[in-house]
Amino acid sequence: MKSFHNEISDLRKNVWITAGSRYNASRRLKLRHRWSFVTIAWLSAVGVAVPILHASSFLSIYSSHLPLYSSLLALLVLVLGLIESNASFEIDSRQLFENAEKLTGFRTRVEVILSDEDVSEQKVLELLAEYELIKNSCAINHEPIDYRYFVAMHRADEVLFNNEGSPRQTIIESFFVKIKYALASRGWMLLVWSISIFGFIYIM
Repeated sequence: MKSFHNEISDLRKNVWITAGSRYNASRRLKLRHRWSFVTIAWLSAVGVAVPILHASSFLSIYSSHLPLYSSLLALLVLVLGLIESNASFEIDSRQLFENAEKLTGFRTRVEVILSDEDVSEQKVLELLAEYELIKNSCAINHEPIDYRYFVAMHRADEVLFNNEGSPRQTIIESFFVKIKYALASRGWMLLVWSISIFGFIYIM
């Protein structure tokens, strides 16, 4: 009887990649939610502190740009608040994490089946159907950056090598992918922080 170990091995690899990518997506969205919360709190605190400092004798701020700066902070708080209220980063993160956990459990079962010498075609088809069912049970999919970050983290693993037998990413490519992944969850928040800090320094 024909063995389908190669098909099962490919399935195991695909499940591993999908689960890893969704773990990365979950982590990225969770960080995005936390950074949004912290940024709103920071802008609100600065927005309250600046008028107080302006009115106190502790630190004199007499810049004519103070009203503009305060308005900008209020606008940023409003925009970020609207984005957060209409987004579901935390919920999406939880769903992706739970789906990744299911895929990891499924991969463990595939590992056990792979140890069997005789794997039938029917069993392969059943496993492929179950994989698609678990994968599609999550309405949110991971982004390409989550997959590329997974590859970057496992670039030395031979399972992910290309057809030429070499890593899919060079060391430099992996380095920039890691930076892009880190900025994906906090890049524009850092920009907002920079604007608020440099704006405060400017009005001093």
